[in-house]
Amino acid sequence: MKKSSLEKNRRFSLLSTLLSLTLVFLAGCGDGNSVDSSTKSPSDGKAVELVYYFPTQTSGPLAVAMEEIVKEFNAANTGVRVTATFTGNYDETMQKTLTAISGGNAPNVVLSGYSLSNLLSIDALVDLNTLIAKEPKDFLDDYIPGFFTLFEYPGDLLYGMPFQHSGTIMYYNKDIFKAAGLDPENPPASWSELKAATEVIKAHDASLIPFEFMGDNWMTEALALSNGGGVHQDMDTMSLDNPELIETVSFFKGLMDSGLAEDNTSYGGAAENFLAETTAIMTNSSGSLGNVSKTATFDWGIAKLPAGDGKDPVALLGGGGFIIIGEHPQEKIDASWEFVKYMTSPEVSAKWMLASGYFGPRQSAYELPEMKAMYEEKPQFATTLELLPILRSPFMVTSHFAEVSNTFKLALDESYLNNADITATLQKAQKEAQAFLDK
Repeated sequence: MKKSSLEKNRRFSLLSTLLSLTLVFLAGCGDGNSVDSSTKSPSDGKAVELVYYFPTQTSGPLAVAMEEIVKEFNAANTGVRVTATFTGNYDETMQKTLTAISGGNAPNVVLSGYSLSNLLSIDALVDLNTLIAKEPKDFLDDYIPGFFTLFEYPGDLLYGMPFQHSGTIMYYNKDIFKAAGLDPENPPASWSELKAATEVIKAHDASLIPFEFMGDNWMTEALALSNGGGVHQDMDTMSLDNPELIETVSFFKGLMDSGLAEDNTSYGGAAENFLAETTAIMTNSSGSLGNVSKTATFDWGIAKLPAGDGKDPVALLGGGGFIIIGEHPQEKIDASWEFVKYMTSPEVSAKWMLASGYFGPRQSAYELPEMKAMYEEKPQFATTLELLPILRSPFMVTSHFAEVSNTFKLALDESYLNNADITATLQKAQKEAQAFLDK
């Protein structure tokens, strides 16, 4: 089957992302386009009231940081008043958004993951190109182009503005490595090395979780790509039964069965275990860097995900951006756009990067003094630069994303948690997922 034009555009845009990000870190990027945070009051003198839903996919302290940023926006504005509501993780935020829309109480702005099919099916989103068209011609010049790939749809439609982006990464406790007799400066880079390291850690202290990973779609796809596989061929064809994916799930289930690993269904929960020093190694999002950096009381490091033996590691692009719900008067849509522009300004981007460890959307943000100082003071953050050449976009499909994604996740749960036959389970999932796409 031929790849869709959108698939080709996504790959081209991702190459642009890598080039842009690399240039940002290796050279200066100019002053960028700062956004004037002040918004004039409407003619009647009343502020436009907005409701903003936001998740924190990784850890609780980020909710506090987000609320502080919104308070600063409100303090700088007389024309717009934003009420920020923490709504759980990305999936919970999407469900609460759908519930609010069906109940006639739709939020105005949502910080959403890239799975938008449920909202698109009810025509709930504003095409942001209609708002960008009213901005100066150079409006997008300072934005990193590849991050838009998560929100671009056929027909030149754009439903999200990039805000927080991350990559899959491995964290490890250097103190535990030292105590167990492992080299703290050489974390495992292959599956064989990972298994050997977890065996040493388990022998050193049986109470520890040697390795904790997320058995969800995003992390499993990253691990499968790091084994030379993946989960789809193109935007119309899944491949959940390919040998490399089956081998990936089988390997990590084998670690679980040997008492060397646990599957944590929560990124925040895994980070808590790591910070409590009950987990020696974990896979997680680079978006957890901020919390780990602020909270860890031990020596720790980060590295690329371990790859299948003889294979090259891959980091999967993730994160979310701002969407605007269209079921509101134009005055509120315009006010929502002003809020989004403020939130994606270089200054706010830098503030959020410092708090979270996410990649921000503005090139000039990386050149601000506070960002340069942070990379000098915290070498773990600088190590994320190693992800840039190996970032890949996650799987997307032209339709039925929610159904396909749920089918994949259920198969992983059955394989990792319920001891189902992995090959048969993934073969069944492939048939079901492809049936959705063939409708």
